[in-house]
Amino acid sequence: MSLQVVLICHGSRDPRYQASLAKLAAACRAQMPYAVATAQLELASLSLDQQLIALGRQASVLVLLPLFMGPGIHLQEDLKTAIAATSDQLPALDLQTAMPLGQDPGMIQLLAQRLCSHASTAWILLSHGSRVPTFAAHMQRLRRQVIAVSSCKPLLPAFWTQPPSLTTQVERLIQRGIRRIEILPFFLFAGHLQDQITTTLSTLQEQYPEVTFGLHAPLATDPALIPLLQESVEAVVGQLKSSTICG
Repeated sequence: MSLQVVLICHGSRDPRYQASLAKLAAACRAQMPYAVATAQLELASLSLDQQLIALGRQASVLVLLPLFMGPGIHLQEDLKTAIAATSDQLPALDLQTAMPLGQDPGMIQLLAQRLCSHASTAWILLSHGSRVPTFAAHMQRLRRQVIAVSSCKPLLPAFWTQPPSLTTQVERLIQRGIRRIEILPFFLFAGHLQDQITTTLSTLQEQYPEVTFGLHAPLATDPALIPLLQESVEAVVGQLKSSTICG
């Protein structure tokens, strides 16, 4: 069985994003006993299905590891479309999809550890957002699960592209008398979004000089991420081996 792991992400032309993605892939290669490649949904020279077809010609099994943080359009529609197109072109290729990163149960503990590692009065978990209604519900559920594990609260969710916004949640906490607020990005890679968040926090700092803000690094910098990705891949590989034995 020739198996290759494919890290699937949104994509960006920002060199910081590309550097972070390359570093993550290199770390996965160092820890996993499999070939590891990357594929980007947008802003790549080839479409996602074309990238998967090219990789599929070099392997009998592709384990797709979606680096998406919730059940949005990319996961529910775009990835499924690319998988179907790849299967049409390479019907003998075994395409396996691992648990999407943002929905992996291990993410709860990873976030809890991030929160507990810094003494703080309040946290905001900031994600990109999605027009898919289930994304916000996913974030609320994740928030409750992280609180249950870490006992770190208040912890509020905020979204960059939908309400409630970062500014709204910051002002909500300030109204409750909180004077230290930590922002934890719920996305993987640095880039333009991180710049926009920094600009927003600078504006908020001018408006509320009595408040101390902290902006943490995206999740790709967390050393606990690689073991989480490895466990997700091994779960798929274990199922493949079991089905082979049973067959």
